[in-house]
Parts: sequence; C-alpha cells; structure tokens
Amino acid sequence: LSHLKEERWSILNISYLMNQYTPQEINDLMLFWVNAVHKYGGVHFVLMLQGAHDERQVTFLKNLVDGVLVFKYVEGFQQTEGEIEIQKMRRILPKSKTFRHVVQNDGLVVETTARIG
Repeated sequence: LSHLKEERWSILNISYLMNQYTPQEINDLMLFWVNAVHKYGGVHFVLMLQGAHDERQVTFLKNLVDGVLVFKYVEGFQQTEGEIEIQKMRRILPKSKTFRHVVQNDGLVVETTARIG
C-alpha cells in the first residue's frame, strides 16, 4: 500500500501466491489491491500462468481486474513473435481483440492501424 501511495507501478506474480495460499486469501488480496489501485491510481500488472490454476478462480480474478491481456509466444526464424489478446479493458465495451507483436531488444513492437485501447 505504501508503494501505491508513492505512485509507483507494481507487478504481482499471482501464480506463486495461488500455490501457497487459500483461494479466499487470494480473492481478499485482489479485492484489496484493486480497490487501492482505484483510489491511488497508477498502472499495475498481475501475472498468471495459463492452465496452472482452477479455472473458476481464474475467471473470478479476471472479473475483478480492470483489464485482461493474454500473451502467446512462438519462436520465429530470426525473432520471437506472438499475439496479444485483449480480453477486457476498463470502460470499454467487451470485445476481444488480437494483435500480432514481435519481441526485439528494445521491447515489444506492435504494428497496427487500429485503435488498441
């Protein structure tokens, strides 16, 4: 909470925590975190491995957060390529969008003529 008040961005690996704590404790943590983020602002990410957890709890957690992005990677000939699927964005009508991306030394490159957000 102190980091959120300092307007820092944060990343939480929820997969590790889901293997160590009860589903109710994880739900309580996410509710606390989402409410704190709404109050103090910033950009915050929750990382979760797909297929590693109970789908009912994963769906519940996805419903709590403001946005859900799914990253899929495939090894190309000279570079790593993949897709970013935007399943949910806050204040946007629900419609899944998929964008191709390339991983380069300086980050992800997305080429599109459409509005992403």
